[in-house]
Amino acid sequence: MELRSSLILLLLSISIVFTSSCESAKQEVSATANHVKGVLSNYQGEQLLLELVTPNSISSVDTLIVEEDGSFSLTPDVRYAAYYRISQSPSNFCVFVLYPGDTIELNADVRSLEPTYTVLNSPESESIKNLNNLLADFSRVNDSLQQAAQTAQQSMNFQALDQIYSYQQSLNMNVGRQIQLLINENPSSFAAMSAVQNFDPNRDYQLFAKVEEAWKADKPSSPYLVEISQKLEKIRTLQVGAIPPNISLPNPDGEMTSLYDLRGKVVLLDFWASWCKPCRAENPNVVKAYNKYKDKGFEILGVSLDQEKPRWLQAIQADGLTWTHVSDLKGWQSAGAALYNVQSIPAAFLLDAEGKIIARDLRGPALDKKLEEILGT
Repeated sequence: MELRSSLILLLLSISIVFTSSCESAKQEVSATANHVKGVLSNYQGEQLLLELVTPNSISSVDTLIVEEDGSFSLTPDVRYAAYYRISQSPSNFCVFVLYPGDTIELNADVRSLEPTYTVLNSPESESIKNLNNLLADFSRVNDSLQQAAQTAQQSMNFQALDQIYSYQQSLNMNVGRQIQLLINENPSSFAAMSAVQNFDPNRDYQLFAKVEEAWKADKPSSPYLVEISQKLEKIRTLQVGAIPPNISLPNPDGEMTSLYDLRGKVVLLDFWASWCKPCRAENPNVVKAYNKYKDKGFEILGVSLDQEKPRWLQAIQADGLTWTHVSDLKGWQSAGAALYNVQSIPAAFLLDAEGKIIARDLRGPALDKKLEEILGT
């Protein structure tokens, strides 16, 4: 598991991966309205809004009326469990969760809502607060490490630079484990829904799927569930055990060549490009595996993300890639890359004779070992 590089975005904008467009949509108050009350210190007449955060918008629900002593009380009409926030500006807000029937107490310093707020009578909100505290600590330490790395690089102190990068990696993994623990403890919670957004669904599909399944059982009509399900829909067919979509692209002679035409063989679907140095470095390993297993039912379909045909063909010749190749020469706009959600290369999918994915992104000895398991020595 690896945390996304945008880890701290959750701290900065709890619209999480949802869009941050703002709409004015004041809701009617019902007879069963919830209660949100509390005290805001250092209040000096600022306008404060109660806002609903949905997967597609952040909409205004009510305006806070704050008394001279800083106290306030709201009775929003909560139709379903959702993220809410009290906002003084787009960069100064605090987030909490409301279920229908909740009565909570929220206290904060108006000048710095997120770092100072506390929520009573809302365990879900407390979990989100704890998550944000963890991310805030991570951000502060990581910023310091980034500055130290820059200093070490400028002074060409490569030993120190290696130590900093090693510590950063360890820190990232440690925070990732803590967030994963939070998700596993209560995957149907709003904190889990927020936390999982810090991971890459392509690499950590099972973590997303766990949250999705828990929400299906606990909150089947939630709009947040719809959003995560839509995100995972395309990825489902790319998991081990699934039959991925067909690819049909031109080969070097311009003839359409299909992945499904290779059914009956173990196939390595290999995304690469002539300009990709890691791809070219891996090619000798792939050539070795191909030569060893091609007579035992192994085939490769190379999908290039090149844009210039001469460079593509030259790389095929130079690296001795004697298997089947296709490309629409559209670079990162490749239809094949889009179909397989390829965001970095090299990327590879190993399919069995029935067309099911049995492994992903095998490199070097790992590819040879897997092929030996399937096809023998």
